[in-house]
Amino acid sequence: MNKNLHIILNYSLFSANSYMKNLCNKLIATFCQGIGKKIKHINFM
Repeated sequence: MNKNLHIILNYSLFSANSYMKNLCNKLIATFCQGIGKKIKHINFM
């Protein structure tokens, strides 16, 4: 019983971690794209 609970906790922590990583990667990607557009804008001026 205790071992199963431990496995479930570890799995949910792992899932949360990968979810947060995906979220962070998406945020970073959109952030970088936004900066890239601003830099292109500045270069054209």
